[in-house]
Amino acid sequence: VCVCHPRLRRLFMRLRHARRLHLATAFPEWRPLDFFHHEILHASRKEGSRARVGRLHTPHGTVETPGFVVVGTNGAVKFVDHHAADAAGMELMF
Repeated sequence: VCVCHPRLRRLFMRLRHARRLHLATAFPEWRPLDFFHHEILHASRKEGSRARVGRLHTPHGTVETPGFVVVGTNGAVKFVDHHAADAAGMELMF
């Protein structure tokens, strides 16, 4: 944008400043959310091991960790019905 005229330059600078103020106040103040949390049920006592067993709590339910996570294409995942997924012990799908 060519802003050669002084009045246009002042107007352009005011608009730019107003846009910055709007962006700074557009987002709500950050605060921690309590609907996701992880609890550790057991940690390995073996030296050098970081293995642990826990639960991941989400708004949609609880997932045991470590767990069986299905990873596949959209076509492969859509093919599996929820009865087969429950029978396999699947709790999480990507």
